[in-house]
Amino acid sequence: MGFTTMMGVGISMMYSCSLNIHSLAIVKYNKTDSYIRTKMEPFLLGVPIVIALLFGAPRLFTRGYNSDLGGTCLPCSRL
Repeated sequence: MGFTTMMGVGISMMYSCSLNIHSLAIVKYNKTDSYIRTKMEPFLLGVPIVIALLFGAPRLFTRGYNSDLGGTCLPCSRL
């Protein structure tokens, strides 16, 4: 549960940044749809997932979630 919480929070924040970058590319820099689709979109969709996995996976593999039996599903301070 803690891993999915961290992934959800990380992905939602990073995806929000991706949407802002997408809007900036269209409005300010007048990038075409084909440019955005081929050059930017793979990074805008993939980077949030990769970064969230990089921050969430180490605690998953070192049992850093739910280790205190206190009923919380957040990362513990044991890492």
